[in-house]
Amino acid sequence: MDSVAYLAPERAQNSAVQDGRADIYSLGCTLYFLLAGHPPLLPPASLPDLHAEWPAVPADLAAICKKMMAERPEDRYQTAAEVSQALAQWRAASARSQHAATAAKGKAVGRIVRHGPHPNPLPAGEGTPCATVE
Repeated sequence: MDSVAYLAPERAQNSAVQDGRADIYSLGCTLYFLLAGHPPLLPPASLPDLHAEWPAVPADLAAICKKMMAERPEDRYQTAAEVSQALAQWRAASARSQHAATAAKGKAVGRIVRHGPHPNPLPAGEGTPCATVE
């Protein structure tokens, strides 16, 4: 894994920066990797829309990831607690939506995230996503 791809822009400019928002950036990069199957592109401003790249990724989850990886620290979630709250709210909303959809079909509610091959595989040599959203 290329750790530079997970380095917050402000840490790349000044390694003495010790701010939790840089860790949120790195965590956002990890989430991006899990959803897209490859590290994020550099610079952060050039990131493609995850939902556009992988339609199976819900737009609201892609928005959380994008905010975590904002180029400017002040545009990111300010604390890990804010990230946790945003992800918990997304999961709760997704679970309600999943439950309603499967109940309408008369099926049992399934898991929101599963491990396995992505429905839209990457070209050979570009990595394999670790998780997909059902």
